[in-house]
Amino acid sequence: MIVYAIHVSLKDMLKETQKAFKFDNMSGTLVCVYYPDFMDGINAAGWHIHFVSDDRQKGGHVFDLKMKSGQHSSIRSARSRFSFRPIPCLIHIR
Repeated sequence: MIVYAIHVSLKDMLKETQKAFKFDNMSGTLVCVYYPDFMDGINAAGWHIHFVSDDRQKGGHVFDLKMKSGQHSSIRSARSRFSFRPIPCLIHIR
């Protein structure tokens, strides 16, 4: 038996599967990372923004935001280090 894998880009998959939530009047932390065009495929090129609430109960990708106030700090790095822990995967072939 030959098993074929079909590659689906992250952008296309998220159009179908990502859920959106709206959070109002919430404080938390934004983590913003910029990936240049040559990183497309590893991650989506451009700005990638996540939010996590102060109580760590809500968060996720950010598509739009309005802020009343905030503080900014930044770190510029020319290197990225990715560390992945092993994840068990079960494949059933009949």
